[in-house]
Amino acid sequence: METLLGAILSCSGVDVVDILAKRRTPVERFVASAIAHRRADHPRRVMRLELEYRIDGEGIEAEHAERAIELAFEKYCTVAASLGADIQTQSTLILNGVASPPRPRKMFQP
Repeated sequence: METLLGAILSCSGVDVVDILAKRRTPVERFVASAIAHRRADHPRRVMRLELEYRIDGEGIEAEHAERAIELAFEKYCTVAASLGADIQTQSTLILNGVASPPRPRKMFQP
């Protein structure tokens, strides 16, 4: 399970950092964490993900960082695209120390 969470954080994180760099607002510091809620019965698959993205960088606007996270999940992150679309996912952005409210995220749907 830890490997799966690390994979989704790495995959989406690279996309977020890349998207912000293309906006000419490079990330100075990036830390991501995840909590998975699993079924009580076997197979204990993931039913809900809570992701947190801590981003620091001069000139990065919350709106652009949120959009980068959205694009990572809905378009670019291969790991997210490989997971079931029924997994409830939310992310919280903490930009330069200021937390935004959690936002629901949709997994990639072909």
